[in-house]
Amino acid sequence: MALRLLLRIGVFLALVLAICAAIFYGVPGNKKAYLAALNDKQARIDSLEADATPDLVLIGGSNVAFGINTRSLSDTFGMPAVNMALHAGLRYEYMIKQVMAYPTEGDVFLIFPEFSQLYEPLSTGTPIIYQSLEVYPRGYVFCHADNVYQKSRLRATAFAEIVQLKVKRTLGRMIGMSEKNAYQRSVFNHYGDIWTDVTLTSRYRSDDKHMDRNAGKNPSDDFIRLTNEFAAKAKANGARVLLIYPAIAEAKWDGDVASTVNAYLAEHLVDVTIVNDPAEYVYPNELYFDTKYHTTQAGRERRTAQTISDLRPYLLPVSGQ
Repeated sequence: MALRLLLRIGVFLALVLAICAAIFYGVPGNKKAYLAALNDKQARIDSLEADATPDLVLIGGSNVAFGINTRSLSDTFGMPAVNMALHAGLRYEYMIKQVMAYPTEGDVFLIFPEFSQLYEPLSTGTPIIYQSLEVYPRGYVFCHADNVYQKSRLRATAFAEIVQLKVKRTLGRMIGMSEKNAYQRSVFNHYGDIWTDVTLTSRYRSDDKHMDRNAGKNPSDDFIRLTNEFAAKAKANGARVLLIYPAIAEAKWDGDVASTVNAYLAEHLVDVTIVNDPAEYVYPNELYFDTKYHTTQAGRERRTAQTISDLRPYLLPVSGQ
């Protein structure tokens, strides 16, 4: 009796696994998804690497995707450029690993960390990472998975999450749910910036993530280590790393936290130039689209002009710029 029950359970589990595998491998990934832009950004940085000229590479979360006109930086400083930024949920370690192999002679890497990234713990996976792996499987190597257990757990969890994602998306399409919004692959331009009319108007109503939750805390050892390791690699290859604080909505600004962060990073980062004063990048709420880091197009132009001005002592503008 017990053997028969176990056999039935085994058959049932095998059937469930077969169905999940059919969904995982048989249902196409969403090539239009926001996170699918990872493929385009990767192709862009690969093409820049192939041309053997000094490049400008922007790294960070969505604050950079929404908030910088990369073409303006490229034109001003006469360097081919790519904005690799997409989503803070990919985690800082992922972002650094993604560009670790690219520093070459003359390259400049601009890191724009969101304040939350300064404190985040290492994590094998996040919902955003799992979603990204559906459309960008190359990303497995950038995740925090240093041993067999972590790699196996990452693969297994990603499998389950991707199956659920595909089922939900398929059902959503069947009932006619719209996918039109600012978070689509198509909103990115050639440089990797978000350009869409949706961000012309602010709808920011103050989200619930506050800088002050990190009051009295120093940035994590992991942030310092990852940044210094990348800076050492860049320096060894003749490249430079510069850190630029993000623009943030005034509703979420905490000067004490920013001051603590700035002092700590200045003391602990090695071969990393801190370019700006975070207090000078606090903008009115109406210059933000939907979160404290996502600027409207007007906010982006203000931030880009200010960033270019702050970069001039470190990068030589081309004639006439």
